[in-house]
Amino acid sequence: GDRVYVCTKSDRLLVKDDPLKEANEIIRIYPGTEVVIIDGPRCDDNSSWWRVQVPKGIRVNYGGGSSYFTLSQMIEGWVREGSDNIDRYYICSTN
Repeated sequence: GDRVYVCTKSDRLLVKDDPLKEANEIIRIYPGTEVVIIDGPRCDDNSSWWRVQVPKGIRVNYGGGSSYFTLSQMIEGWVREGSDNIDRYYICSTN
């Protein structure tokens, strides 16, 4: 039930159907987007994964292109908590 937000500097965060790197992409959510954690963490592929609810009405992307759309319904999926050379974390607490 914790509220978190995407805290990457510019990259959109992939929401997947399973907690695996090779799982299917559902959507990509933009930096600053708030979501609710509903499960996790699950550890796989040397990563921690959190199941989140993405609320309807949020601007999202699919496939990495420049177009976006607004969710007409809430979506659930898995996001990776991680780190790369640019972003120390992908999701951060809203508290």
